[in-house]
Amino acid sequence: ELMARAADKVIVQAEQIVDTEGLGFPENFRFQPFERSIVTQVVHAPYGAHPTGGGFDYGIDLAHLKTYSGSVGDAWPDYRTRYVEVSPEAYLDAVGGADHVRALAPAIY
Repeated sequence: ELMARAADKVIVQAEQIVDTEGLGFPENFRFQPFERSIVTQVVHAPYGAHPTGGGFDYGIDLAHLKTYSGSVGDAWPDYRTRYVEVSPEAYLDAVGGADHVRALAPAIY
């Protein structure tokens, strides 16, 4: 929240866009990290948090994070070509598809 308040612009990546009624206020109010009035833009990006977790939608893809962390030096251009310089659809296909990502168990903290 402090970083968002300090920023000139706040862009939120959203796995899903839902009506406010679907948020379950007031019982889920405690899960809202900061005031919506400080948000400049919302970007709908399904699976956009991958390879890190997407809240309750999917968990952390440890295998892909190992691939990413192993892509230093000479391996980086291949990783960049396969996963970074592609469309969101091509990225999702390259990591195993939507079914694979949805099957990643959410983390329990």
